[in-house]
Amino acid sequence: PDVMVYASYATGFKSGAFNGRGANPMAITAVDEEKVATIEGGLRSEWFDRRLRANATYYFTTYKDLQVNALSSIGVFTLVNAAEAEFQGFELELAAKPVAGLQLNATLGTLDARYTKARPGSGFNTALEPKSAPSLTWNGSATYSHRLGVGSMSYNAGVSRTGSYFQNTANSPTIKTEAVTLTNARVAYASENKAWEVAAWGRNLTDEQYIAGGLYVAALQLETAFINMPRTYGVEFTYRWGR
Repeated sequence: PDVMVYASYATGFKSGAFNGRGANPMAITAVDEEKVATIEGGLRSEWFDRRLRANATYYFTTYKDLQVNALSSIGVFTLVNAAEAEFQGFELELAAKPVAGLQLNATLGTLDARYTKARPGSGFNTALEPKSAPSLTWNGSATYSHRLGVGSMSYNAGVSRTGSYFQNTANSPTIKTEAVTLTNARVAYASENKAWEVAAWGRNLTDEQYIAGGLYVAALQLETAFINMPRTYGVEFTYRWGR
């Protein structure tokens, strides 16, 4: 009753469309429908009187006529059929309550994303990598809560890691997001009936800097990178009506 193993196969499609603007601003171009097929299998389980939850998933997805929103050479976003593609990966999720008041969470994800066959005239090739597809992500967090006279305290800290990935379909190296590790923390006091809460928090505590977004317009030789938020911190107050 505490362990489930499953497998599934599914297919689907995304309807075709039209671009009112394209490489030629006066042209209206058509986009074919995108077809997808995916295989997934995994494990869902709870152990030690539900003190530990362990979930694992493997997936393999194929795309035909993958639709991609790409920036043309003159700086116009257009929807195009890029290629056939394969996405596969593994995901692991762990959640534990080793002692009263303590919650531990961890996740791990891998992703192998690639174009397998480029569509003629699309401007894509199999040497390019799909954008926004880091090969590895993971995070871990701990939350401890306890009563404090009238009310309760909670303390949370977390670390997350995201691997490198490209910001655009052309894989421009100057606006590539490099791997980064971020650390956040939060301390909060809640009233007895949890009607209100006051908290202090900090994000990106190690003040990491990385490219959070970017644009590349080939015709203008223009590359623009958007930098992430620096270390931030603050205090917040929350009130819940009806309690």
